[in-house]
Amino acid sequence: MSSSQTRIRHGQYTDQWRRRYAIRAGCEGTVSETVHAHGLRKCRYRGLAETHVQHG
Repeated sequence: MSSSQTRIRHGQYTDQWRRRYAIRAGCEGTVSETVHAHGLRKCRYRGLAETHVQHG
């Protein structure tokens, strides 16, 4: 394992890293739900209002 990889892995135990990762985890969960529950892997529209049209 390289020294930079070791340094990055040690950084995962900091509070700052956990706060940033929590934001990403929320986004990943939302994307996962739309793909698996609603079949929206590719969206035809841009923007929340238009995406809602495709979902409905």
